Amino acid sequence: MLYGMGITRFERAQILEFIEQAAGTLATLVGGGFGERRSMVDATVFGFLVAINEAGEMTPVWGREIAKYPELMRWLEEMGKEYFPEREIRESVG
Repeated sequence: MLYGMGITRFERAQILEFIEQAAGTLATLVGGGFGERRSMVDATVFGFLVAINEAGEMTPVWGREIAKYPELMRWLEEMGKEYFPEREIRESVG
């Protein structure tokens, strides 16, 4: 029933390319000073990335892509320490 809706309309190779491009874009944003002044966008990106990172077994492709960018992982850790100092952001299993 859900086939052909959203991202599932694309071939697997295209989906993997989208993921690769998205991770690279996010790494560029955070490496370029994105997030120096915290905003709702930071919170949204952080929530998205933490969810993907924490569910590494379920999203191994995303996990591998995120792990390719040290600046993205560093940003995740910094945001995590700022907003959730009691928790440690674990490395992705992907």
